[in-house]
Amino acid sequence: MTSLSLLEKTGVVGFPLLACSVVSLSIIFERSIYWASILKGEHRILKQIEQSYLNDDSRCNLLIKQNNYRPIIKMMESSISGFPDTSEQLERSASVAIHRITFELQKYDTLLTTITTIAPLLGLLGTVLGLIKTFSAITLGETLKNSALVMSGISEALMSTAIGLVIAIVTLIFTNIFRNLKRAERAKMQEFASLILFKFEKVEA
Repeated sequence: MTSLSLLEKTGVVGFPLLACSVVSLSIIFERSIYWASILKGEHRILKQIEQSYLNDDSRCNLLIKQNNYRPIIKMMESSISGFPDTSEQLERSASVAIHRITFELQKYDTLLTTITTIAPLLGLLGTVLGLIKTFSAITLGETLKNSALVMSGISEALMSTAIGLVIAIVTLIFTNIFRNLKRAERAKMQEFASLILFKFEKVEA
């Protein structure tokens, strides 16, 4: 079934549903690539940075520069870039960095949530419009004559609801996946911030 055929079967709500699906799939694709690039080899890189950082290895700076697109490394860079004098300053700097980077990780969350909410409502609107079309085509004594219009209205009602639900379900699944990845990354940033603070306190002592 072609896109044009689907638009014909969903009526006036077909265009906003198509827009929702295109936007949703584009964001899902972009966020999937983004998270794949972050998670690929992350555990190994963090272990290397942790070991070199704790052992005063000069290779730490090189590893940071090579991986500064990763949220945890951004947090580490931001925390130590201001050359904090005390552990309290470092802790505050790390907290601000985590908050800022978490906000970056929430990119498109609001838009995905809006699509999850609005897609079923558009489908419901299509159902109502399809039923109105169906009832307006029903005339006593001329049921067979108007059967094509009746079937068209019922098809429009059911198709728009189904498409709206499919868009909402797919978008909701990926929205929750991205949220869980964000929570996990925030937890790792907090854990790594504790490591930086531990190292700083040892130097202070």
